[in-house]
Amino acid sequence: YNQGTGSGEIGWAPIMGVGYYRNMTTWNLGPTNLGCSTQQSDVDMIARSVNGVTLRTDDVADTYDGALATNFSSNGFSVKGTIERATDRDVFRFTIGQAGRFRLDAVPFSQGSGNAGSDLDIQVQLLDAGGNPVGSYNPAPLLNSVVDTLLEAGTWYLSVEGKGNQYAPEYGSIGSYSLQGSTVPLAVLPLRTLRLEGRGAGNRHLLSWVIDADEAVRSQQLEVAGDGTNFRPLTAPGAAQRSYAYSVPGGQRRQYRLRVDFDNGRTYYSNSVLIAPSANDGRPRLLQTIVRGGSLQVQAGTETQYQLGNSSGQLLSRGTLAPGSTALQLPPLPPGTYWVRFFAAGEVYLEKFVQP
Repeated sequence: YNQGTGSGEIGWAPIMGVGYYRNMTTWNLGPTNLGCSTQQSDVDMIARSVNGVTLRTDDVADTYDGALATNFSSNGFSVKGTIERATDRDVFRFTIGQAGRFRLDAVPFSQGSGNAGSDLDIQVQLLDAGGNPVGSYNPAPLLNSVVDTLLEAGTWYLSVEGKGNQYAPEYGSIGSYSLQGSTVPLAVLPLRTLRLEGRGAGNRHLLSWVIDADEAVRSQQLEVAGDGTNFRPLTAPGAAQRSYAYSVPGGQRRQYRLRVDFDNGRTYYSNSVLIAPSANDGRPRLLQTIVRGGSLQVQAGTETQYQLGNSSGQLLSRGTLAPGSTALQLPPLPPGTYWVRFFAAGEVYLEKFVQP
């Protein structure tokens, strides 16, 4: 039985395997008990007409023309949705009447803190009124996503999808989720720049920030959250201080933001910064299992040779991947199941993907 791989929130195993010790368990596209050359799509097998089971009707349109409008109440909104299949996406539309800070918490359905038992790794895209991408949000070690940015007045769109990660395939990243959005209007600002940055160094989180304003800083407060939502005061640096080092047991993930009080009585918050230990073991892997735009996103720790083939065992292409995250361009492929074989550090790794 497949015991899965990885740890933390994104540790994954197939439902029909041994997933008792992994947080994320999903339906799978992979080999059957008939052998490695025989592939099975769990969802397609379950939804066969002979079983009397069908996929849920799409609850939110996947186009901008059909986007579901969200209604603000007291500068906030709450909405729920479901990603029914790997190719599904949900598009929402919202309008703000005044420039301000916009925050969105996109949280998958779970059974406890830390997204326990969730089967959905959420990616959120923020787009302007013309449908042009402004930002993409999908923190690597988490299943939930957070948007924290400044927006001009006008109409904006949110696109929600289920994504794979370095352990879990995109194929089975489906399920229910909730969106909590809020906006705080901004007045004319004496503040030009308030930017927080951070990085991990072993068990220490190193933070630094930039403040560019006409007014003098009266006080600062660095805040921290373990779950990305409930921030608490961490330390109160001196007015002239612009850096701080924090020791975290075991290098655990933390999210930070900075509150600054100016001598004109105004208070501002910086952007949020997530620092988390890297879960990358260096082995080459697909970051998605559904082809989009004729390419696949691949992560490799070293230079890697690859071979690409179809379910009949025919070799279609081969090449070399550079270290890091890259787009593997594919030849024209008819719909079906395909495999890619990686050769790195004396090891061979095989993964499957689908051309819809």
